[in-house]
Amino acid sequence: MKVSIVYYPGDPAAKGAAEVLMREGYDVQELKTDAPFSDFSEVDGDAFIVLSRHSSEKKVKAFTVHHTGNFGEANLGGRPRELSYSFPSLACKLLRALKANAREGYDVTYEATHHGPTIDKPLVFIEIGSSEEEWKDPKNHEVLAKAVMEYEEKECPEVKAIWLGGPHYSKRASKRCLEGEASIGHIAPKYASEWLDEEMVRKMVERSAEEINIAYLEKKSFKAEKRKELLKILEEMGLEVKLV
Repeated sequence: MKVSIVYYPGDPAAKGAAEVLMREGYDVQELKTDAPFSDFSEVDGDAFIVLSRHSSEKKVKAFTVHHTGNFGEANLGGRPRELSYSFPSLACKLLRALKANAREGYDVTYEATHHGPTIDKPLVFIEIGSSEEEWKDPKNHEVLAKAVMEYEEKECPEVKAIWLGGPHYSKRASKRCLEGEASIGHIAPKYASEWLDEEMVRKMVERSAEEINIAYLEKKSFKAEKRKELLKILEEMGLEVKLV
């Protein structure tokens, strides 16, 4: 599987990291449209690593990894109630590579699945957050680039999982990857609860480049009735469920 690196030159975080990679001889393909709104028709690859910026109202300094899609409405690219293909082992390797290179004072974490694009190929966003100051910092460009250069050297857990519940920044899911327990694909946060029906849970499992083995379910994120509904859906799909 050819994993291509792509970026949008109007994104200062992506552009800075891409320039470092290109100086090191890496092939980095250019998107004509900001990544969440692109259809990826102008780039070539079987799967994609997307260099990007991350925004946050709290302006937390962070390096993040996430898959894309919309559990409900499409407010930032993609299509409503559609997910792109996840790539759990690639995402976990990138997270581990970020952790190995991250600067002091920066969080390293999975984010929940969110925003566009929703395409029919696997893709993983790797990002610098969370304000213009961090996006334009050359030291952060180096961190992102080094993670991309080194991810193939990292081990990833053989277990591939989805995650339901918890906050947008999933430190608990991140811990499973970093400690070698599981590589995580799509993450549905607590705030997506109202949209988590059988259709969307099935998409979390089926829209993956790798077979999903287990599902993590954060007990406190869902009321008893909703938790029972999700457990039934997951068990009927033949997944091992881990309540956390």
